This record gives sequence, C-alpha cells and structure tokens, in this order.
Amino acid sequence: MQIPHTCNNGTSFVLASARYPAAIELIISNYGLTCSIIAFSGGLILDENRSVLYEKGFTAKDAAYTRSDWIVKDPSDPRVLFYHSRQ
Repeated sequence: MQIPHTCNNGTSFVLASARYPAAIELIISNYGLTCSIIAFSGGLILDENRSVLYEKGFTAKDAAYTRSDWIVKDPSDPRVLFYHSRQ
C-alpha cells in the first residue's frame, strides 16, 4: 500500500470521514499512520498529535435523532421535498 510510504516521505496526508475519531483511529493504527484527521464530516479537525485545530458542535437542544424519519423546521424546504420525491 502506498499511503504509509507517502506519509513517511514528508507528504501531508489527512484522513477525512463522517465517522467519529475512534473509528478513524482504527484505520490509522491498522496502517501504522501518523496523520491529522477530519471527523464528523468536518465538525472536528485534529492534528497528528490529536490536538483540536477546529471544532463546531451543537447543543443538546439542537440535536435530534431518529433511525429513518427526518426532523425539520420547515417541511416545505426544497431539500426535503426533493428527497421525498425520489422515494
């Protein structure tokens, strides 16, 4: 695999994912990498020492989760209508 070779040659390599940091760490440790990570679809950026470079969170008041239903402020939003028109 070329990734460890590239990282060891001084080229910057960043793993980016929508996953949480611990899931990304499994990949990093599996390949023996030392690199920065972008987690939560850009909501958290950590350098190679795992210091926070950027974080954008939200409050519990703003958070909601359901397995398959959308919770939206405006059900007439074009993005919601587009999604449901494709179902």
